[in-house]
Amino acid sequence: MEKISIHGKEIARYFSTKYCGLISIRANGVTLIQYPDTDWEVLSYKREDASLENWTKGKLEFVAELPEWKVGIKSLPSLDTIAEWMGDSICETVTGEIIEPDGVGSDGAPSWLLALGLM
Repeated sequence: MEKISIHGKEIARYFSTKYCGLISIRANGVTLIQYPDTDWEVLSYKREDASLENWTKGKLEFVAELPEWKVGIKSLPSLDTIAEWMGDSICETVTGEIIEPDGVGSDGAPSWLLALGLM
């Protein structure tokens, strides 16, 4: 269990479709991940041979290229909410639009069930 505050200031946060979780890039060279109803955990550390300045620059450049919906996510739905969506014929996209569980919204954002790799 990781206390997010021990890793310094957050420099960026985004949703990763690769890892199906919320990513927090920290000023101390640590990348954290969070899944629904879990605490943050370390995903990776900056390579020892990379400068913190170059690492930070690379991370910020990567995040700048992401679709807006990935960067706009600040928190994840609860497991209870996800369970409701799985048993229902409607679901929210990651940006809050109501759609079918296996759908994509008008802004190109997937349903939470798709984003979390559950469909």
